[in-house]
Amino acid sequence: MDKPKKSKANKLNVEEHAKAAVVDDHSHWAFDVEMHRKIEVEAYLIAEKDGFVGNPEDYWITAEKEIGCAMPRIFINT
Repeated sequence: MDKPKKSKANKLNVEEHAKAAVVDDHSHWAFDVEMHRKIEVEAYLIAEKDGFVGNPEDYWITAEKEIGCAMPRIFINT
């Protein structure tokens, strides 16, 4: 029994999917970097208005909320 031959079209399709996955990974990375930078700048501006006397983590959380990307925080009492 002959083995089915792999067509060139099938190979290109696999390569196209691989390239698309790489581009997709990079776009997520770029988005994460950009969001981090926006939060960083906003947190700095909030801290500057406050005279840099508060907790840096509080500035960061406030900046996340203002930008609209705050992640839920879970605190576990041990």
